[in-house]
Amino acid sequence: MDIFYLKLLLSFITGAIVVTLATLISERVSSRLGGIITGMPSTSVIALVFIAWSQGDWAAIESTYAMPLGLAAATLFVAVYFLAMGRFGKALLPTLALSFFAWGILAIPAMISKQAILTSSLIYLPVLLVLYYIVDCSNKPNPQGNKPKAERNEIIARAFFGGFVISLSVITAKFAGPLFGGAFGTFPAVFSSTFIILHSKHGPDFMREFMRTIPLGSFSAFAFIISANTFCQVYGLIPGIVVAYGISLFALAVLWAIREKSLLKQNTKL
Repeated sequence: MDIFYLKLLLSFITGAIVVTLATLISERVSSRLGGIITGMPSTSVIALVFIAWSQGDWAAIESTYAMPLGLAAATLFVAVYFLAMGRFGKALLPTLALSFFAWGILAIPAMISKQAILTSSLIYLPVLLVLYYIVDCSNKPNPQGNKPKAERNEIIARAFFGGFVISLSVITAKFAGPLFGGAFGTFPAVFSSTFIILHSKHGPDFMREFMRTIPLGSFSAFAFIISANTFCQVYGLIPGIVVAYGISLFALAVLWAIREKSLLKQNTKL
């Protein structure tokens, strides 16, 4: 099997699993837990493995230098989507259009410039802090009641939709040429497909709670990228990825504990 088609297949499977898992957990367990899952590293792991497979380990390591900029573009997509919901409410198309426009403004220049990973990180972190302030600090709690459970056919449709969107971004990245292909390598496929499903089904109020914890998942993706850049050079690609993912999960657990402790203190004062 050609390596591209194998990547396409695994991207479809990953997208189907992540999007379905995030939406079902958001509805049946906790919308905030679903938000974390959406932001966690998933497609970036596949990207590193296939870059290494087709171009060598060092090419995969070099690709991590631009990844924080791509993550910044995806983070900007989330922030604009949240703000656009306040203006457009349940209207999905204008919310998506404005969010994708904002993503493109940052994604295309990000792929043109060759930034060091430190510079890329210094661009990403302020964007993340802005997102955190918008979706969590300034977002008033809005507890959601039990949501109607998705039926089997709807779950299957979600899986195919999530897999399709991510596969489409992989195809576009291959055939759109160096500039737009590089930009679509950072396409927020998991975010957009998950948002479309939950926003259209449950509306803006549910989305505001769901998006509240996305910054935590996003930071875990950032921790993965930085760790992969370091440990893949030390231990090799696969061991480095395993170590990097472990570090990203640890960073996520620490941030979650800090956030919960802070919320507990606030509720105690009230």
